[in-house]
Amino acid sequence: MLGESPPDLVLTDLMMPVVTGSELLQKIRTMHGLAATPVLVMSSVPEDIVRRECPLATGFLGKPFTSAELLNAVRTILDLPRTVGQDDKR
Repeated sequence: MLGESPPDLVLTDLMMPVVTGSELLQKIRTMHGLAATPVLVMSSVPEDIVRRECPLATGFLGKPFTSAELLNAVRTILDLPRTVGQDDKR
């Protein structure tokens, strides 16, 4: 689905049943046209562990969080300038 309709932002949890947030992030970073897509990792795992597991993430949001905190994190990330790779012309 990511390749069919590239998102402006990906929200993911670190701990998921089929693939981890880290594995998803690595996949996104290697996909044509998605390398610069911002990724917000959400987790109840301590931030230092998430940053070590997902160094390519754009941001981190610790659980639990309020809807206002999520909205603020999304707005902040979407306002960041993107580094566009050679194969990413969005």
